[in-house]
Amino acid sequence: MRTIDSFVTKRGIGRLTFAAAASTLLLTGVLVTPAAASGPPYATTTSIVTSPSAPLTGQKVTFTATVTSPTAPPLAKKPTGQIVFTIKGKDLSVVNCDGSDTVTPLTNSAATCTVSGGLLATATPYSVTAAYTDTLVHHYGSSLGTASIAVAKGSTTTTVTSSANPSVSAQPLVLTASVAVVGPSVGSPTGWVNFTGVGPCNNLPLVGGTATCNLPAGLAHVGQPYNVTATYTGDRNFKTSSGTLKQIVYLAKATISMALSPNTCNGGVSCAEVPGVPLAFTATAASVSPSVGVPAGPVVFSILAAGTTTSLTCQGGNSVPLTAGVGVCHLPNGVPASVYYTVTATLGDPNYQPVTATTYLNSDLVSTTTTLAVPTNVTAGETFKVVATVVGRGTQSPTPPTGWVAITVCQYHVVRACQGVPIQLQPDGTATLIVRGGEFPGKYEAYARYLGDQNYWASTAPNLSSNVFTVTTTPTVVVASSDNNPSIDSNSVNITAVLQAANNAATSTLVGPPTGTITFQITDANNVSYSCLDGNVFTIRTGHVQGAYTCFLPPGTLTDPNAPGSTLYTVQVSYSGDSNYDPSTMTYVQTVAPPLG
Repeated sequence: MRTIDSFVTKRGIGRLTFAAAASTLLLTGVLVTPAAASGPPYATTTSIVTSPSAPLTGQKVTFTATVTSPTAPPLAKKPTGQIVFTIKGKDLSVVNCDGSDTVTPLTNSAATCTVSGGLLATATPYSVTAAYTDTLVHHYGSSLGTASIAVAKGSTTTTVTSSANPSVSAQPLVLTASVAVVGPSVGSPTGWVNFTGVGPCNNLPLVGGTATCNLPAGLAHVGQPYNVTATYTGDRNFKTSSGTLKQIVYLAKATISMALSPNTCNGGVSCAEVPGVPLAFTATAASVSPSVGVPAGPVVFSILAAGTTTSLTCQGGNSVPLTAGVGVCHLPNGVPASVYYTVTATLGDPNYQPVTATTYLNSDLVSTTTTLAVPTNVTAGETFKVVATVVGRGTQSPTPPTGWVAITVCQYHVVRACQGVPIQLQPDGTATLIVRGGEFPGKYEAYARYLGDQNYWASTAPNLSSNVFTVTTTPTVVVASSDNNPSIDSNSVNITAVLQAANNAATSTLVGPPTGTITFQITDANNVSYSCLDGNVFTIRTGHVQGAYTCFLPPGTLTDPNAPGSTLYTVQVSYSGDSNYDPSTMTYVQTVAPPLG
């Protein structure tokens, strides 16, 4: 203890004493009346002790003021009277002792002031004064004790709770941070709380010791578990603190349904489809409470024909993202005909449990009708066409029949005497067999069978009399002329005959050129016949150029006995015909003129 004797006045002697004990600064004073120092009133000293010496915000604090007299004789009665406590904060706030009573009687020369509600760090430091007055016998002089008290911030703890833990994807959540004061400090913290690990939940006010982070859309399963930290930022009276919660988020449940357009299901899940009709499968997914989310997909479609393992492909692919929970699989060409299809739509959202919707399709082949059109007036060796027409029956697919038609032409009621090949069906539904080189003369019948495709049943043209036609022998024409007409009396004459067949039959690889004979007959007015040098009958030879044959009449054969007039000869050229070609004849007049000069 240090004592400073600082002044002597006419009114008395004053002495200030500073005492340092623990962390509390004690200021004691002695006020001495003008009476003699050896008798009453005796000088006093008032000291203040704080318990605890370093209080926290809100902690119960007791101030003990003790009055002593350095001048009283040893056997003098101890000081009595009262102490008036004054407690002021740095902010000039005034704190009363419990019961708002700051006037405290001395007991054994000491008095206490207890502040159960504690002091606040915001007002620290506090100045405390204890004014002693002898209110009884006036043996002691008054004195004033002072102290300065520093109040520290109180500690806090922060805990985090969830309205549902574990939760499911998109389940609404309320995260609550509860801030509690750690004893011996007491009070009600104020300020803000920041949540991290769950998105923007910052600067939330602390009300009644709690702050809430509302997550109306919840959390996603992807990314779990979430380590949620709530940090109380503290205030002027309480320290910061934080707490952590591990939030578990399970997969949410969902439902999925599938609709077909056009709808042929008649209220069920088994649908009758026409092959080739454009289809759209619409999958709609929704979450199941408590989740309030909308699945984002994708939805994976599978369209399997019975007995197969490879799905038909949606336009754009079978994995379809969802928009507002809806995804569509488009099949612009519909489904090919099959006995049975299983169509599934499976939700593949990573935040939802897998769920599948199933629809069954019965897509049967469309029946067809095949008809034939056969030629008329066909001659041997003539190239001709047989046309088959295939049409669907009943409900039509927008895709016409495709594939092949087997068309044959056979001799009527003659086994295996046929020719023909499969012909590809054209977009107009027709297939045409071109019989190049034609047929031999006779009766024929045409047959056609459509072999079907993925959408259409096969069908055979009915065996009708209209499919029967006749091939006749080919007409021919003989064209004959001489190298000189008129010719001169007794000059030689060349008569050339060319045989022509109708319809290009002579080029037929089946029938070939005509066979048989060419006969020249030359007669005069008296019906006398004249002979060619090599004879009047020519046998047609295979490969003979252009089928041309010449009758050479040597000089002197054709004369003009009617000189000076002209003589007329009749020239007739005949083709004998054969099994494929008709006979034909040409006649012209050869004029022989008298000699010149």
